[in-house]
Amino acid sequence: MSNGKNREAAEKGCFNNWLHDMTGAEGGGHTGQSPRALAFVAARRVAAYVEQHPELTAGEVCGKMYGVLVVEAPGGCLAFLAAHSGLLGGRNDWPFFVPPVFDAQQPDGHFKTKEREISGMNRRIAELMQRPQLFEARQRLEQVRQQTDRVIAREREEVKARKARRDTMRREQPQMDDATKAMLIRESQHDKAQLRRLMKSCEASVAEHQEALDVLEREIEALKRERREGSDALQRWLFDQYVMLNAKGMHRTLIDIFARFNGTLPPAGAGDCCAPKLLQFAYAHNLRPVSLAEFWLGAPPPTEVRRHLQFYPPCRSKCYPILQFMLQGLDAPLPGAEEVYPLREEEGGGTTNEEKGSLDDKASIDTNEAHADKASLDDNGFLDAQGHIYKKCGASLHIIYEDEQMAVVSKPSGMLSVPGKSCRLSVESIVREHYGIAADVPVIVHRLDMDTSGLLLIARTREAHKALQQQFLDHTVSKSYIALLEGVPHEGLTGKHVVWHSSHTGTITLPLRPDLDDRPRQLVDFVHGKPAVTRFRLLKVIDGHQLIALTPVTGRTHQLRMHCAHHLGLNCPILGDPLYGNAIEPSANIAQRLYLHAEQITFRHPSSGEIVPIVSIVFKNTQGER
Repeated sequence: MSNGKNREAAEKGCFNNWLHDMTGAEGGGHTGQSPRALAFVAARRVAAYVEQHPELTAGEVCGKMYGVLVVEAPGGCLAFLAAHSGLLGGRNDWPFFVPPVFDAQQPDGHFKTKEREISGMNRRIAELMQRPQLFEARQRLEQVRQQTDRVIAREREEVKARKARRDTMRREQPQMDDATKAMLIRESQHDKAQLRRLMKSCEASVAEHQEALDVLEREIEALKRERREGSDALQRWLFDQYVMLNAKGMHRTLIDIFARFNGTLPPAGAGDCCAPKLLQFAYAHNLRPVSLAEFWLGAPPPTEVRRHLQFYPPCRSKCYPILQFMLQGLDAPLPGAEEVYPLREEEGGGTTNEEKGSLDDKASIDTNEAHADKASLDDNGFLDAQGHIYKKCGASLHIIYEDEQMAVVSKPSGMLSVPGKSCRLSVESIVREHYGIAADVPVIVHRLDMDTSGLLLIARTREAHKALQQQFLDHTVSKSYIALLEGVPHEGLTGKHVVWHSSHTGTITLPLRPDLDDRPRQLVDFVHGKPAVTRFRLLKVIDGHQLIALTPVTGRTHQLRMHCAHHLGLNCPILGDPLYGNAIEPSANIAQRLYLHAEQITFRHPSSGEIVPIVSIVFKNTQGER
């Protein structure tokens, strides 16, 4: 109890260290700024603080994820809290950042005490495994096995030779007398019995040496079992110490949260990410959350896409289950955490993000009047090469081409290609209803990411679906995309995995695999990744953003997004990418969608076999030029 009181007193004394005033922020205060813009200002304050205190990152191999939470104090004043993920420089008690939900780093605490015990077991196991007796016992066992194998093999050859001699005698002496026959039978029986005795003797010798080795290894296995059980128990104990709060005043342990979410134990590090730390502190101190942002500072890790001063959403494996509980009870969605709002409320129901306003034309970006003379994303958006706008299908889809066999539609950003678990609205559901296609007839031939807009082939008959899908299997379908990048890639600034064919064209080769701990993210993996190849062509620069044409040679998940964003690729994330990069801006006027559009697709018509090129241009200037 005394430890709890001491910590409470310490927290009260350090409260002002953790609650940072917004009025001194870059940009001259907070008046009139949106919640998201305030989070950006706070993020830049944190970046400046980290830069001014190199001791925070001393010894760090790569960068770190940080977070800010803009809050409203009971008096109505706005401030922000800051946090870092996990430990920073081996510590979690830096005064600028909020404390952890549970401090497991106390030297004399239960966790550290048990951790030292487990470390002691690790050392003892390592010592036992390095004992000369163990090495000698394994060596003797292997020698005995090889020796007995040679003896048995030699005896088998001799038995085989004697059998061959007997067989020859029987062939050459068909009128052999009974005494000779009996002698040959006795000799055969003796050989078999002798081989069995020899094998039994060899097995006994091997077993004797195996038992001697087992005696030495049983101690190691017992320690390993004790270590595993101790580690599991300690992990469970630790997760039970993380008692998370939400806006309703409810509290749950991490064990309970993950059990209710998917029936599993929490992954290592759960509860130590930025967002849970920030919300926990806000709820515990009666601060109302206003806006949340998480961002990366420092060098990128070798496999993931992490860029300095870029925003990223909370990780799915650790944070999503926790935040879906912690966000319950807020009056409105928290900017910066919309994607992880509760799938279901415990009281009063609730809806998912996908269910809210799913019919809105999320593909449209408001045209900024100040840039009306420059290239921008067209509000209506979906035009052919002649600038014709096609009719809508349902609320959001535009039909680019249609006949009795198939159709080509332009999907808006934010819409699923096929129905999801929590959202039935999708390209498939809209098209199936629009054309009256039976439920047993396949419709979707290929897919686009939810955040990607552009062209999708649609089958209206079973035969058309089979023919079109076969073209994808045969790699005879040609697709190309256009995108706006966060910056401008430069020839010579990339590594060996980007080959420049000219000053504005090149090829990216970075193998990819899923991030099993944080789906649907992808990782660059030169050992286990699948080959991924993208051709690119730089088109023009628009307000500091590179307009680029992308042609995927392979079709890996998030291939274009990863190849653009990764530091071994173009090192320029696609503008508005919620997973792989979203630059910190002091203004609230940021990209509200992923600027990636499937612009062109060429295929053979499933009936006529004619080559059909379809183009959907979304980026245009006032003269209608791309």
